[in-house]
Amino acid sequence: MSADLDALYTSFQHGGNIYALPPSVREQVEDFSANINPLGLSPEGVEALQDWPTLALHYPEPNNRTLRKALSRFYQHDEAGVVLGNGATELLFTVFRYWRPSTVWIPVPTFSEYARAAISVGAEIRQIAWEDIPNSVTKMSKGEVLCICSPNNPTGVYTDVSQLKKWLQAARTRGARILVDESFIDFNPDLDTARSLVDKRDDFVVLHSLTKFWGIPGLRAGVMFTAPELAETMHADLDIWNVNALAASYLKAALNDIEYFQNTQKFVYEEKKRVYEKYTALPELFIYPPTANFILLNLQRKLTAAELTERLLAQGLMIRNCDNYPGLDSYHVRIAIRQAAANDRLFAAISKEVSQSS
Repeated sequence: MSADLDALYTSFQHGGNIYALPPSVREQVEDFSANINPLGLSPEGVEALQDWPTLALHYPEPNNRTLRKALSRFYQHDEAGVVLGNGATELLFTVFRYWRPSTVWIPVPTFSEYARAAISVGAEIRQIAWEDIPNSVTKMSKGEVLCICSPNNPTGVYTDVSQLKKWLQAARTRGARILVDESFIDFNPDLDTARSLVDKRDDFVVLHSLTKFWGIPGLRAGVMFTAPELAETMHADLDIWNVNALAASYLKAALNDIEYFQNTQKFVYEEKKRVYEKYTALPELFIYPPTANFILLNLQRKLTAAELTERLLAQGLMIRNCDNYPGLDSYHVRIAIRQAAANDRLFAAISKEVSQSS
């Protein structure tokens, strides 16, 4: 087993873990480590939550049929192929239990839960470079799975749908499968979705978090767009109350909040461009071009990611140390796009730290 895979077994860290901080510190920290909607919650969704005592007193709607119908309309996908989960990760693990892949091919760096899901079903993990995907697809065997995050977390790399279509065709000739994770695609209206590639076959699915864009990581919800037959199989394997009533009520209202949706896309587009330009002016850093609501920074050995993370936390700023991502070294950090004043405060702090370390 490679050193990277050893790290995967022992360290599935994620951003947004404010609970690792002392209670007295949590409320004072600006959290740039989790990539959540910088505008916060949908006003219409918040209004729906005002009835939370009544919602809490009753079971959620079995299989959340009303929410599935709303998601079908919003994302323009056949309702019969819409599967809801208690976060996208639950659906990832569920589809792996159905597929039972012998090998999971994972371009790195990327979201660590693909590897954990592979481990949960006893699959071998094949880590590959992103540029090696075209060659790797031709080497896959029957029943194996390729996971592609687009836009990718943490690099922001977007994979064009026309390219995905070619890889899917190549995988199908070998009896292999592809999972595409589009958890951040709503933040960028210029990106095309791979949902158009989903058909009646069970060898291609599109995973989609509902916690990032819609701002509810604490409530948890995710959706998978699949073939109807696969969706039916997954529903049989999932708890009929796996999405709680508060999350469902919020999302049904938020999906109708078009102003919130458009304002989020506009704000993230403009603010990520502004923030990116500020960081690219720092000669000490290499900045990965952003496509969603986060930016990956390469500190280029000025100081380690752990050192910068610790120094910023002492200033009430929490960023994502990326040294546990296979495929990245110990000099990468990820920052979320937040409100402009907070982004400027973080930039000033990072600029000072890297200049003093040069």
